[in-house]
Amino acid sequence: MTTTGRVAAANANAPRPPPGRRRGANWPLIGLIVLFSVFVVLGARAFFGGPKPAAFVEKDLTPLAERSTAVGEVLRQFYAEPSGSAILVGDEQKPATEVLEAWAADATRIAEEAEQLDAPAELEGAFRQFVVAMQARAGGISRLASLINRIVTEGGDPNEVTSEMMDIERDFVTGDRAYAYAQAAVKAHFEGEAAPPHLPDSYWFPEPAETERPAIALFVRKLLGAPDVSGTVDVALLTLATQPVPSGVQDGVVQVVASGKFEVQVTIKNVGDQSIDMLAVKASLRPQGATDTQKASVDVTALAPGASKNVTVAGLSPAPGRNRVTVSLGPLPGEQNVQDNIRSLELDYSS
Repeated sequence: MTTTGRVAAANANAPRPPPGRRRGANWPLIGLIVLFSVFVVLGARAFFGGPKPAAFVEKDLTPLAERSTAVGEVLRQFYAEPSGSAILVGDEQKPATEVLEAWAADATRIAEEAEQLDAPAELEGAFRQFVVAMQARAGGISRLASLINRIVTEGGDPNEVTSEMMDIERDFVTGDRAYAYAQAAVKAHFEGEAAPPHLPDSYWFPEPAETERPAIALFVRKLLGAPDVSGTVDVALLTLATQPVPSGVQDGVVQVVASGKFEVQVTIKNVGDQSIDMLAVKASLRPQGATDTQKASVDVTALAPGASKNVTVAGLSPAPGRNRVTVSLGPLPGEQNVQDNIRSLELDYSS
């Protein structure tokens, strides 16, 4: 047999690799390489500590805060001078729906970018509040864009639109508060450092009065092109409580243990822009199963716009067991919003 023949025969008799396995692939070695790469990445992150807190605030959070603040500034301008279906952008009037949708898109992008950040562990609490702020602002302005679009196309009742606007404002207030918490947390973390990074001031509605009903009602009237009605009459019943102080609440029923004279205590507020000369605060109590309702009232005088007052109503006698207490205000002459004029509670009275 020739030399060539012997080589061919040897190759023919050589062991073949198992089916499905490439010749020459060294899987144990590949596995070691992959595992080593993972350890290198994790080790580098552990060594360098991930994102640095100061750089995270300056390079990641601050730019987003500044962009969000810019949206808030133009939004406040819109609230100050609404003009129906148009918004003044620079020197040009543009469709309100188009502008608001653009602002909402900006706010949504800011929130999404915030959610994708990788925060240092030391700033996790501040970062969570920052994300909540951006999400709340984006949600509120998106709802506002939808509401304005409906108003432009369909119109709307001023009282109903005002109530919707009040609900939307809660998103903006939530956003401002969450941002303030984040800002304070960042400040506390870097306190004592020579040149500490900080989050810039960022707010959409700094004054509480801007989100109260009279201010929102005025905005809605301007938005709808309705005539300005001076002297808005509106009172609200803010709180309802009892004396003796309840010992707790069970399944929505206030638990009250008899101790001395029973009284109903409420807080009322003039949320309109006209003084209230006389207001009747009326309370009623009806024990469960009774056919008669006990009634008592107190007259309140001289309540200035924006003023609050605590009022006590006596003369009601709960029966042992379940009782229903209801308090109502007015309504005042000319008052259109009476939804916040009444409150009730169920109480379980025991000796």
